[in-house]
Amino acid sequence: MRVCDCSNCEPDEAEALWLAQPAMTNVNFDCALEMDEVALEELLASLPDPPHFPLGDSRPIPYLCGPDDPILDCPALQNLVSRWIRVFNDFWHSTFPEPCHLGPDDYFGQDLAWDLAKNVDILQDPEDLGVVLASEAISGQFAVLFDEFLEWKNLESSTDIIALAANRRDTPSRGPPKLVQSEARVLQKLRDAQAKAFERAAVLEKKEREKQEAARQRAALKEALSIERAQQRAAAKAQRENDTAAKKELARLEREAVAAAKREHAQLEREANSAAKRGQARLTKEAAATAQNEVAQTSPRSPVVPLPAPRDTTPKRPRDHCYENTPSNKRATQVFPWCDFIKAVKLFAISL
Repeated sequence: MRVCDCSNCEPDEAEALWLAQPAMTNVNFDCALEMDEVALEELLASLPDPPHFPLGDSRPIPYLCGPDDPILDCPALQNLVSRWIRVFNDFWHSTFPEPCHLGPDDYFGQDLAWDLAKNVDILQDPEDLGVVLASEAISGQFAVLFDEFLEWKNLESSTDIIALAANRRDTPSRGPPKLVQSEARVLQKLRDAQAKAFERAAVLEKKEREKQEAARQRAALKEALSIERAQQRAAAKAQRENDTAAKKELARLEREAVAAAKREHAQLEREANSAAKRGQARLTKEAAATAQNEVAQTSPRSPVVPLPAPRDTTPKRPRDHCYENTPSNKRATQVFPWCDFIKAVKLFAISL
């Protein structure tokens, strides 16, 4: 293969071109592509020296005392704030003895005193009060307040309080500002930000779909449960109706059975009474006939008047039906021979 201008064929020029990128602009871009290794190194050397990194701000950061700050309940700091307020009031009245519409509270009040008390760990000299107060409202204010702070520091057990204030301080200095970045880096960051935004949007969309799917499943489950409960209620109602109908049918059958049993019992009782009456009448007739026979045999010459037969209270059928093949007619055929016998006995007695 013939030699070309690619990085494989010209690795030194490719490396020099890569190193010379900070010096390439829209104006010299085409020319830089035609340069050799030496020209690219000269182009890179023509750039000015980069600026030094800015030093960090070593000043401590002041902290403000809030309305619910726990230091408000510290007795030692309360004493320090009271001493500062008292000494500043004396300093104010000694500086401005004439009446004035402004007072010491307008320049150094309770809020500023507590802000200063929260930063007792940075007070090493009078100028350190400017970290919190920014500047002196009255000339000599820092010296007066710092002297009172030293007296409090010597009298009170302030070591623990100052140590706690130092622990609350996170970082004592600010970091250097960010360097100016190249256009390609800015574009890359924009693309990364867009990719992250798209990813977050996709995640949010996925969560929204999952939320909607969960809501749909809950609605479907709720509807299925309501349908199942309705079916259970309908089945229970049908079961109750069937049980009620079965109970009514059973009660009806029981009533019919009781009525049939009563009717059968009454029928049997009537038949038994009828049979008893017929038997009693037959026995009465037989006894009367036997008695007449005995009387006729004992006194044959004296006329014997037969006793009247007992009246049969059993209803008689018409005589046309006497010889029908029925139980009552059979009984009638059995009664008539006795009547003929009684008539024969009467005729015999008359002949004698």
